[in-house]
Amino acid sequence: MKNQELFSLSFANRFARNRSESKYPYLWDGLIGLWIPSLGHQGGTILRDYSNNNNHLTIAGGMTNEDLLLSEKGYVLDFDGVNDEASVTINHNVGTGDFTWCAWVNTARLTDYNGIMSVGSFAPNFAVDSGPSSTNWGAYWDAERASGNILSLNRWYHLTFTRKNGILYFYQDGDRTANTYSVSTSMANTTFRIGHNGNTSFLLGKLGDARFYNRALSGQEIR
Repeated sequence: MKNQELFSLSFANRFARNRSESKYPYLWDGLIGLWIPSLGHQGGTILRDYSNNNNHLTIAGGMTNEDLLLSEKGYVLDFDGVNDEASVTINHNVGTGDFTWCAWVNTARLTDYNGIMSVGSFAPNFAVDSGPSSTNWGAYWDAERASGNILSLNRWYHLTFTRKNGILYFYQDGDRTANTYSVSTSMANTTFRIGHNGNTSFLLGKLGDARFYNRALSGQEIR
C-alpha cells in the first residue's frame, strides 16, 4: 500500500517529512493532520502533527510514555478503553465537502462503538462498532453507517472512511467495502479526537498512524 510510506516503522530516516521528499507526493495534498506515534510524543503529552499544519494532539486520560508500545507496526499508542484520547480543535473547513480519515487500528473490543476518530459529538464518529444495530465497523453520522465488514480482535487493519460528492465510502486494507451512504451533513469546526467517539466510548486497542484530509482519497491512493 502506497499510504504505508507515511507510516515510519519507527525509523525517522524512513519518513518523508514533506511533499518534496516523498516518493508519492500527492499523498501530501490536502493533509490537515498526520499523527505518527512511532515518531514519539512531543514533551510527553503532545502527539505531533507531521502535516506541517501544527494541529498537534493533546494526549489525555492518563496516557504516558508507557502507552507508547513497540509492535510489528513500529511504536503505536495503546488506548485503555476508559478515558484515553488525544484531541485538538481544528479549523478544517470541510463543511459539506469531501474528506478522508484513515488509521492503522488493532482493536481489543468489537462492541460499544470503540471510537477511532470523531469530530464533536457523533458528527461524525469513525468506530470499530458502528452502533447497536450492527457488528460492522463503520461510522455514526445522523444514523449508523455500517461498512459491511466485521473486524477480528488483536489484528492490524488499515481502515479508511471518506466522503466524495456527498457519498460515504469505507475501505479495509485498501479494498472498498460493500456499503455506501448519501450524507450531506456539515462537519463542524470543533474538537477532533482520536481514540474516542466524541460521546462516551473510548477505544480499547492500539493505533498506529492517523490522518485527516480535506479531500477524498481515490481508491488507488488508498491502496
